[in-house]
Amino acid sequence: MSNKLNDYLAKAYGQTNINRLPAHARRICVDDYGPHDHSPPFCHINAHVKDDDDSFDLVLEHVPTNAAVLELVDEVRGEITDNGLSKDIRLHLYASQGPYIRRLAQAIRKVVARGAKYQNRNWKWIAPRTAASLEKLAAHLKQYERRRKAGTLPTYPPAPPTATVVATGKASTTRQRKHRAVPTEDDDEENLFKICGVE
Repeated sequence: MSNKLNDYLAKAYGQTNINRLPAHARRICVDDYGPHDHSPPFCHINAHVKDDDDSFDLVLEHVPTNAAVLELVDEVRGEITDNGLSKDIRLHLYASQGPYIRRLAQAIRKVVARGAKYQNRNWKWIAPRTAASLEKLAAHLKQYERRRKAGTLPTYPPAPPTATVVATGKASTTRQRKHRAVPTEDDDEENLFKICGVE
């Protein structure tokens, strides 16, 4: 079953191949983990979009936390798993909750603010990157909501050609009307993808 939010984020993060997987196995990676990241406490962030609506589960593994971060998790009745030296967080959110995700990003960034005490020295570089990944996700959700309300979301997969019957004097002939695979995106979205590093 296709889901517009899933398709939109999969395209934004260059992971359209996940649509080949069963719905329960689709996870869109929204962090910036790269080949040079080998630290076990790196904060992995995945979004699992639900099939029935614009909701999704946002899962953060080994996330830097403090009291402010945990309060924000409680605000949306999120789940917290304590792993001893780190915590995993699962949040059930909607596409319209981009502002909440920005607040969460700000709180995580402040975990390692000057003068703050934190339990893992690796958080000094993990927290800013985690916050940046969440801010990027919030930006994509804002653009998705704007386009959804305007009715300009692209369609995935491309619609097949539609047969149009054209009457001629003696008999009817069939012509194929071509459809664009994806509607042309406006300048705002193109700029957004360039800023976020998505070609």
